[in-house]
Amino acid sequence: MQMVLKRLALAAVSDKRVRDSVLAILLGFLIFAVMPVSALCEFFVEGEDAGNFFEGIVSKMPENQQREYERMESVFSEIEKALSKRDLSGRAEEAKAIYLVFLYEKGEQPGFAEKIADCFEKGEDTDALIEELRKAFGISVSDDDLKALLSAAREDAINLSGYENPKTKNAHDLALWARRAKNAGWGYVWGTYGEVLTARAFQQKLRQYPAEIGAEKKFISENYLGKRTADCVGFIKGYLWLNPETKRIEYGHGGHADVGADGMFEKAKEKGTISSMPKIPGIAVWQKGHIGIYVGDGKVIEAANTRAGILETRLSAGTWTHWLKVPGVRYE
Repeated sequence: MQMVLKRLALAAVSDKRVRDSVLAILLGFLIFAVMPVSALCEFFVEGEDAGNFFEGIVSKMPENQQREYERMESVFSEIEKALSKRDLSGRAEEAKAIYLVFLYEKGEQPGFAEKIADCFEKGEDTDALIEELRKAFGISVSDDDLKALLSAAREDAINLSGYENPKTKNAHDLALWARRAKNAGWGYVWGTYGEVLTARAFQQKLRQYPAEIGAEKKFISENYLGKRTADCVGFIKGYLWLNPETKRIEYGHGGHADVGADGMFEKAKEKGTISSMPKIPGIAVWQKGHIGIYVGDGKVIEAANTRAGILETRLSAGTWTHWLKVPGVRYE
């Protein structure tokens, strides 16, 4: 709850309508209204005391604002229940984001939580979700603004709804991971593994990999900041490093090795030439220096390159030479 409010305050700070209503109850956040949103994001990314700061604001709210805060908590609870019924608990942060920033005044209308949950059930990817929200609520903001808000809400949480078993690493869930990343429009940045690309993280990667990233610096800045990104093997490592308890990608989680595409192929105990590949969704396909994920129906999803991002292609159209079972992933 508190993490959502902190992040959404940043997203809403440039919207006068929101400042005049929702952000009024957040008191201290208003002093940041003159700061660039990017600077605010860096403050909350880097500020270790942000949680204490927020708690201090809430504790000092006047009585009428405390009541407003309780109202918000009540609507948040209804949204969580409605999503849980549809096995969509992993989308709660996004739904609460939409409510708080764009639908706050409608939050107490009968059936509001069910209505917004319907939108998330029908909207499997970002574009479809936005279309459903427009039809249901008549939201009159730009797609870019909605996408930026959803991106901010997703920053710390991976949607685990529909996973066969989030507590294990298995072929079904690796294939689902790949499909959802492709549908969400993840980008490609060398050396990344599914985390949201902040300005600070991008500068770190640029220093770490100047030759691989430098030539595409402008393209990445214009297209991928604020989005999740991965390179080819990072695409797989992100799934391996996903902590199901926190729903966050945590480097090295579970003891899975940090290897390149060729290193992952070398570590694999079961592998073979592409002509002998078992058609199991979640099997990895490989060629020297590159790796992708077979997702079924003759299709492969791969983090292809900076300009292309995450692509879905036909297995038969690729130049893959071998297949492998990803070390640490269970196949049945």
